[in-house]
Amino acid sequence: MERRLPPWASGALGAVGIVAAWWILSVTVFANVGSGNTKAVPTPWQVAQGYADSGWEFYVRNFTVTLNEAAQGYLWGNGIALLLAGIVLVAPVSTAWSTRSRSSPTASRSSRSAPSSC
Repeated sequence: MERRLPPWASGALGAVGIVAAWWILSVTVFANVGSGNTKAVPTPWQVAQGYADSGWEFYVRNFTVTLNEAAQGYLWGNGIALLLAGIVLVAPVSTAWSTRSRSSPTASRSSRSAPSSC
């Protein structure tokens, strides 16, 4: 009988592996990348410290702006989509020009030539 890891365990191992690889690469390969004392790739601990140093207010302010902009875009996009759908439903004649084939009517007739006798 084969014993397998539960899905949550394989996910946790993957997350730990990614963080471990990030930490090792930031300390070794990317240790001297960046100007001066600034490192281009910080360790996970330095990122966590940066989050803590920024404070909760910083993230609340920025998330609020982002969510407001996303909500406005969502409402504008859906409003325009509903308006266009209403126009198409009320005036179905306008769909004729938008769904019409680009080829000319004579081109479709010329393709229906009489069968050749061989």
